Amino acid sequence: MQKLQLLFFVLLVLRAEAQTDLLLLKKRGVTQKTFVKGSYIHFKFLNEQWIEGTIKEMRDDSIWVNMFSVRRAPDYFGFPKLDTSYYGLLKLHVKEIVAFPLPDKGFKYITGGGLFIAGGLAYIFLNIVNGFSTSQSLLDPVNLPRLGIAAAVVGFGITLGLLKEKEMHIGRKYSLQLISGIKKE
Repeated sequence: MQKLQLLFFVLLVLRAEAQTDLLLLKKRGVTQKTFVKGSYIHFKFLNEQWIEGTIKEMRDDSIWVNMFSVRRAPDYFGFPKLDTSYYGLLKLHVKEIVAFPLPDKGFKYITGGGLFIAGGLAYIFLNIVNGFSTSQSLLDPVNLPRLGIAAAVVGFGITLGLLKEKEMHIGRKYSLQLISGIKKE
């Protein structure tokens, strides 16, 4: 029985193939993401167009991407379903990839400023509604600092949204490296 298992594993090892090409996305020299042949990739092209697809081939400094798009489309009865559109094969140089989208992380509504904007606008709206219901002036000396603080909170949220990075730009902080292995003939 053990000889049969040994023969099985030896034949399995002979059938295995080594990975030949890797595309590495690095942040200050540390690998963040690894792409291999057949893996999904989503990036910004040199002409500012976002492209998604699967990697068909990697050779020298070029990659071939089978481009596709997955979107929600109504079916015959009007219910949304996923629809995939294929656009064909795109050959590009690694230097033509400009950016990758940032992965989703927690607290994106706080770090993006959305919570501050919603809270500040809700307070301003409720203050105006309460002012009309109690016939109190909006420019009352007691009410004006409260509206000013709420407007400052909205401004802070907008500033956070403008300063937040939305993509990983290839350049100083992020880099791409294509590692080519030994080709089988």
